[in-house]
Amino acid sequence: MWYWRVVAGATTLALLVVLRPIAFQVGLVDEPGGRKQHGTSVPLIGGAAMFAGFTLSFLLLKGLPPMWHPFLSASALMLVIGVLDDLHPLPSVVRLAAQVFAVSLVCISGDVRLESVGDLLGAGEGMLGDWVVPFTIFAAMGVINAFNMVDGLDGLASGLALILFAFLGSLATLAGMTTDLHVIFILEIVVAIFFICNFCITSTWVSRVFMGDGGSMFLGLAIACLLIRFSQEPHQVIQPVTALWLFALPLMDTVSLMLRRVFHGRSPFSADRRHLHHVLLRAGLSAKQVVYVVLAVSFVMSSIGLLGLYFEVPENVMFAGFMGLFALYFLTLMRAWRVAKVIRRKGRRVRMERAFSE
Repeated sequence: MWYWRVVAGATTLALLVVLRPIAFQVGLVDEPGGRKQHGTSVPLIGGAAMFAGFTLSFLLLKGLPPMWHPFLSASALMLVIGVLDDLHPLPSVVRLAAQVFAVSLVCISGDVRLESVGDLLGAGEGMLGDWVVPFTIFAAMGVINAFNMVDGLDGLASGLALILFAFLGSLATLAGMTTDLHVIFILEIVVAIFFICNFCITSTWVSRVFMGDGGSMFLGLAIACLLIRFSQEPHQVIQPVTALWLFALPLMDTVSLMLRRVFHGRSPFSADRRHLHHVLLRAGLSAKQVVYVVLAVSFVMSSIGLLGLYFEVPENVMFAGFMGLFALYFLTLMRAWRVAKVIRRKGRRVRMERAFSE
């Protein structure tokens, strides 16, 4: 059964090459200007390439859990809506409606449901009862949009996905969830191919590409489904609060940013340059340095979640720690530009000290 791995990687890489000229012909490119970090037009084909590689390899697998077939249909919808939005921006209500439908399909047909939030307050397990479906849809859409919003630099979103899939793959291995592990491994392969082309390669045969909204929503849906499936019975291998830690950085960044916009009298869905990666860029770090820093922080947060699970730290203690960290993150980013100036000043001082020492 090794060949499905080759299919996943080869298909993704081939389409990243083949679709590039087509993207320029149909206008599926991200143009420079405004809040964009790039200076040239970049094809938005990563999502289509990853989805095609995933789908062809997925169809070769047998004995998959029932949730994965509805997931494939829902992912196709996310990709189509994302590509259409990349071609011609869609009204937000259309995007949200498509997300509701996609998540509902996986929730109802695939039985991916968030039935319990765990013992977050130390008062017993919080069962959702009649609110299972609406809360599952709300939570999954939160993950999808948080992942979409964090996609702001080359290698950032795909790097975060690779870290998360690596942790989930390790959990699936320990729990003996072989079929889920195969799906996670396919996701890792297609994302890794894209990551290399997006973040590392500057050769002429595979030039720079973006995943686009279709890619970020596809991966966001995959992450949401896996976190819910792994944190709920009968396949539970983590606590619900562990899922928060595994997805901590995108979640904290998105929620804190939306709250800050509201506090400043703006729409929580308006666009700006106040994400964590924007602050670090303003502080003087290069784009690649920012990616390294964010990925390292995400790895540490995910590790904290798994260490809490391994040492059986009470769920309410882990949740209190998560909320405390979120409060610190929010208060720090409220003074984002002041923080950026401090970091830049310290960086300049260090460079001057090095220059004098030499």
